Amino acid sequence: MNAPLIHTCLLVDDNPDDRALVMRALLHEFPAMQVRHISDMDGFADALQHAHPDLIVTDYHLGWSTGLILLQHAKAALPDCPVIMFTGTGSEEIAVEAMQAGLDDYVLKAPRHYSLLPTRIRSILARQQQQKLLQTTQLALRDSEARLRAIIDSGTDYIGMFGKDGSVTYINQAGRTLLEIGLNEDIGSTRIPDYMPPWCVQIMLNEAIPQAVRNGVWNGECALMRRDGTEIPVSAVIAAHKSADGSIDFFSGIMRDISERKRYEAQLSHLATHDVLTGLPNRALFTDRLEVSMHDAKRQHQLVAVMALNLDHFKTINDSLGHEIGNALLRAVAGRLDQVKGDNNTLARLSGDEFALVCGGLAQLNDASELAQALLGCFKTAFHIDGHELFLTTSIGIAVYPSDDRSAIGLLKNAAIALNRSKDLGGDTHQFYDASMNAQSLQHLMLSNALHHALARDELQLHYQPQINLKSGEICGMEALLRWHHPQLGNISPVEFIPIAEKTGLIATIGEWVLRTACQQSMAWQLAGLAALPIAVNLSGRQFAQPALAQTITDILAQTGLAPHLLELEITESTLIQDTQASIAALNALTQLGIRISIDDFGTGYSSLSYLKSFPINAIKIDQSFVRDIHTDPDDAAIVSAIIAMAKSLGMETIAEGVETNEQLAFLQLRECDSMQGFLFSKPVNGNTLKQLLQSGKNLSNATP
Repeated sequence: MNAPLIHTCLLVDDNPDDRALVMRALLHEFPAMQVRHISDMDGFADALQHAHPDLIVTDYHLGWSTGLILLQHAKAALPDCPVIMFTGTGSEEIAVEAMQAGLDDYVLKAPRHYSLLPTRIRSILARQQQQKLLQTTQLALRDSEARLRAIIDSGTDYIGMFGKDGSVTYINQAGRTLLEIGLNEDIGSTRIPDYMPPWCVQIMLNEAIPQAVRNGVWNGECALMRRDGTEIPVSAVIAAHKSADGSIDFFSGIMRDISERKRYEAQLSHLATHDVLTGLPNRALFTDRLEVSMHDAKRQHQLVAVMALNLDHFKTINDSLGHEIGNALLRAVAGRLDQVKGDNNTLARLSGDEFALVCGGLAQLNDASELAQALLGCFKTAFHIDGHELFLTTSIGIAVYPSDDRSAIGLLKNAAIALNRSKDLGGDTHQFYDASMNAQSLQHLMLSNALHHALARDELQLHYQPQINLKSGEICGMEALLRWHHPQLGNISPVEFIPIAEKTGLIATIGEWVLRTACQQSMAWQLAGLAALPIAVNLSGRQFAQPALAQTITDILAQTGLAPHLLELEITESTLIQDTQASIAALNALTQLGIRISIDDFGTGYSSLSYLKSFPINAIKIDQSFVRDIHTDPDDAAIVSAIIAMAKSLGMETIAEGVETNEQLAFLQLRECDSMQGFLFSKPVNGNTLKQLLQSGKNLSNATP
C-alpha cells in the first residue's frame, strides 16, 4: 500500500533563512505539496480550522509562542495530523516533553538536518498505516478470535501480546520465525527483556508503554533480539487494550523488520557523502560541514578557516610509479592529515590529490596559521609505499569567513586562489587569500613571541587617565591603562597585544602585574601627600574566570597596603554574561573584600536590566562609541540618556568614556551623569605626569584640552 500524499503543510518558523531551507527540502521530495507559512497565533488557529493540513512543521522557539503550545492546539483540533518540531542542540528535555504531549517527531535545527525531513515524514505516514492495520486487527478480534488468529498468523510482520506485568502471552508465526523460536515452543514464562536488547527495553518502559496507556497507541523504532544476541531493527506500533471498566487488560505490538532498509540507507548515506578511496568526507559533506560551521560562527562571532591543500609534484610520482602506488600514497596522506587536523575540524578529499579542511570556532587568524604549520609538518617524514621511500610536501591556501567571503562556494574559490599563490612560491608553504591578512598573521606570531619577554625586559608600563566628578569638576579617580613599548617596533596598541595575551594565557601573569603596579602607584601618591583616590583596573575575561582571583587580589592589597575601597575592577558585559551564576558568585566574593565593581564599555553588549539587577555593580561606564555623537545623533543621545536614568534607578553611578568636546560635557552634565574621562580633560599619562597633575589642582574650570 502506497503512503498517502501530503497536499497541504503548515510551516511555522520566524527565521526566513531557515524557512527557505525547510521549504526546499519539502518541495524537493513532495513537489505537489502546498506549503503555507504561519506567522502568528491567529493565522495558525485559522489554518487549523479551514486549511485542513496534512502536516505541520514548527520551530520550538517562536517570537509569539512556543512549539509546545502550538502542538497542544494542533492535537486538540486535528489529532490525526502529524506534527514535526525543530529543536536546538541540547534541547532533548524539550523534545521528550513534546513527544509525551503527542509530537510525532523532531529534528535538530541545523541546515544539515533539514534533508532528514522527507525521510521522517514518510516514516510517520508508514506508522499511521501500521496504526490503521492495528485498528483493523482490533476490530477483527471483537468479531472472531479464531478469524483474527488466522489473519495474524498469515501476516509477514511480528505480532505479539504481553500483559501489564511484561509477561509475553503470544507471538505469531512470523514473529517466531523472525526470532528463531519454534512454532510449538512454550513461551508462557518469557518476558519482554527476553526478546529485546536493554536499550530497547528502556524505550518500552519509559516511552512506549506509558504513551500507549495515555493515548492508546505508541509508534516508533526499536529492536528485537534473538537468543544469540543478534539485534533486529524494527518499526513498531504498541497498543494498549482496555477492559470494560477502563483498566488496562493487555498490550499488543506489530513490528516490521527494517534491517535491509537500515543497511541500504547507511550504505547510500556513506557513498553519497564520502570518498571511496580514502574514506574521507567528499565535497558534498565538506560543503555541508562548512555551512554548519559558518552558521555557528555567525552566532558566536567567531572565524572559520577553509584550507585547500594540493600535493606538490604528486603527478610525477603517480606517472612514474603507477596509479596503484599513487592511490596507496593518497590513502597514507589522508591518514596523516587526519591525525593532525583537530578533533572538531573536517578533512575532505575533493578530487585527485586535492584535499580541503574546514576549521570552525577560531578566535583569531593565528589559530589557522598554527594549524597550517602542523599540517605542513606532518609531511617531513617519508612515506613508505610498497617498498618505495617517497618524500612529499603540500601547498596550502587559506580563506577566512566572514572577511574573505560569506558563502561556502566563495570561500573554497578564494582558498584555491591562495593555494595557487603557495604553489607559485615553490610549495611546502601556506598563504592566506589576502596578502594583508597573511602579513597580519605573521605580525601576530612575531608579537606573540615578543610578548613572552615583555615583562622580563621591562617593556610594559601603566598610564593613568583621570576621572572627573561632573558636579565638582575635580579629579575623583583614575583608570590604569596598560601600554607596551617595544624597543624595535615602538608603541604597540593594546588592541593588538591584549588578544594575544588572552590566547597565549599570558594575560594572567600580565594582569596580576597590572593590579600590583596600580596598587603600588596609588600608595606612592598617597605617601607623597596626595589625596587617596580610587584607581580602576580592567579585568580580562580569563582573569575573571580564575578560581583564585579573590585570594590573589587579597594578597596584593595586603602586600601594597592599599585600602580595598580604593580599588575598582572594570569588567566587560560579555565577560559577565558568559555564566551568570558563576559571575554572581565571583562578584560577591570581590565585593565582600570591599572592592568596587564597574561594567566597562556598557551599551555594546547585552545591556540587560535583568543581569544588572542580579549583579553587585557599583558603576556603569558608558562606551565612547555612544558618547562621540551625543550632541548630533538623536539615537546616541537617547541611548546615553536611558543608560544614565537606568543606572540612577538602580542606585549605580555612571562614568562617560571618551569625552572630547564641551558639547559632550554639557550634555552629560545636563543629564546628571556622575563623572567622565576623556581628552577634553587629559589623555592617559604616566605616573609622574599624573602626580604633577594632582599637585597642580587642575579641574574642569581651569582645564585646557
